[in-house]
Amino acid sequence: MLKVTKRKANRVYEIQNANPFRKSISLQKGTETQKPKVFYLSSFLFLLKPTMTQPQPSEYTGYNAHYVALASEGESPIDFLKTQAVWQLLHTLSEEQSHYRYAQGKWSIKELLGHMIDTERIFAYRTLCLARGEQQNLPGFDENTYVENAHFEKRTFASFLSEYQAVRQATLFLLENLDESIWENMGTNNNRPASVRALVYITAGHEKHHLNILNERYLHQF
Repeated sequence: MLKVTKRKANRVYEIQNANPFRKSISLQKGTETQKPKVFYLSSFLFLLKPTMTQPQPSEYTGYNAHYVALASEGESPIDFLKTQAVWQLLHTLSEEQSHYRYAQGKWSIKELLGHMIDTERIFAYRTLCLARGEQQNLPGFDENTYVENAHFEKRTFASFLSEYQAVRQATLFLLENLDESIWENMGTNNNRPASVRALVYITAGHEKHHLNILNERYLHQF
């Protein structure tokens, strides 16, 4: 995001960002007071960045190979995450429909979405740690225990849809600002090796995995 601020003396607005260039532009305004404006030029700026390449098998374990393979199909992982595909798929469902389970003992749609939000937070934290050079083994988690203790069914489905979007925005801020020099940084997650870029692919692949499950096992019911 490029923030534009006003200089009172000569009404010059300065464009500032984290990139190694900055410039000023003069805007012709009337005599009335003008509020600072914010310009969003992220799409332009990302034309200047190289595309993240697919991780090598040594950068993740066979446990995550399925997610990496899914994320390698079609658009880049970050571009896919920008589509918010799960929100697009689920946002028209009713509260009643969100309680649907395709079999006894399986998660409801609401619980599945809660799991995806939890997992994205964890993957983002792992990505942050490895990007910053963390060498300690990061803990794993039991997804079933997390869902059991979350009591997702007590919340409205609409709140999950809003949370999904908020978490995704935070994830994208992190991923889009990873310097290419650390993409291959290695670390350990749950006693398994992983690189920064592998975690980016795993994050996108995990979403694609559950999109397939939603389409195949849940949404055909409606």
